[in-house]
Amino acid sequence: MPASTRHPAAEPRDPGRPPGAHAFGPGDLRGHPVIELLQARARAGSSPGERADGHVLALAIEGGGMRGVVSAGMTAALDALGLQQTFDLVVGVSAGASNGFGLLAGIGTGSALTYLDGCTDGRFIDVRRGLRRRGPVMDLDHLLDDLVLGSDDERARRALACGVRFAVVATDVRTTLATTLEGMGSRAELRAALKASSMVPGIAGERASVGGRDYVDGTVAESIPYRAATTAGATHVLVLQTRPFGVGLRPPSWPERVLVGRALRRANPALVERYAGRPERYAVAVDELAARTADGAGPPFLATIRPRAGTPPVRHLEQQRAPLLAGAIGGVRALHLALHGREPWVDGGLRVT
Repeated sequence: MPASTRHPAAEPRDPGRPPGAHAFGPGDLRGHPVIELLQARARAGSSPGERADGHVLALAIEGGGMRGVVSAGMTAALDALGLQQTFDLVVGVSAGASNGFGLLAGIGTGSALTYLDGCTDGRFIDVRRGLRRRGPVMDLDHLLDDLVLGSDDERARRALACGVRFAVVATDVRTTLATTLEGMGSRAELRAALKASSMVPGIAGERASVGGRDYVDGTVAESIPYRAATTAGATHVLVLQTRPFGVGLRPPSWPERVLVGRALRRANPALVERYAGRPERYAVAVDELAARTADGAGPPFLATIRPRAGTPPVRHLEQQRAPLLAGAIGGVRALHLALHGREPWVDGGLRVT
């Protein structure tokens, strides 16, 4: 990354903070360069491709299966606040890619509520189906065609026409590296990219092809796609994380190692090592994001939003509505805390009062 410099807007705004303290603690990000740019654009009503500020503001969204309900709550809040057009680029990985699409298609709250209802009726996730070898544990075709993209082209049309660049991160089977897929121009191309980003080996299938290359789930190589955003030219990145403060990425369980490991080994044995190294890479990424958020330095300027410490984490294959609703509400509240300095009351429809 380029050498860090301090942005004028990063100076502490709270006179109660002691001299030398970090300007931005976890949660409240008012005054952070990323938040100030987002809010300035919202006040100005500027549109992508027609800005005069010279910056590139990106939204980077973590995935995580059903834990994506947390970042879906955050994108629902962004949508409700009318902030979609403040971004120049949205980058998502796995479930975060679907949430990013939902934001650009104007169905942010609908995307979040889909986790609670559409994803818990046994059609999308069915562990017994996988154990009995009657199909994958995760049915991505049902997810994409019936829940994310919808049955017609309307959502895809809105997302492609909104003017915000959309990209997803997938893991290249041959190189084992994170690859950014963008430039999608149709529903079919969006579907192919979203499927590649979400293809959890052994759980959702084997691999997905885009443009003659094979891919698996983007989180195998990059769980939080902020580096993809800066590589794509972002000067300011708002990062949405799905794990609460203090919760890391645990090593895979024995069933995960068996199911995922076998599928990865069939695709490319080098992917097994890449998958095994995820917890360590995740910890490095989280530490970097925390440090860069706290000091407000850049460019690129990085600001991460995640649920407060002590919030129960959502499980990857969670099927109970109550913890999913709690996860979505936690996402909405975390977004409001970051932008407005307070956690609002949120009802079961994700409405804020």
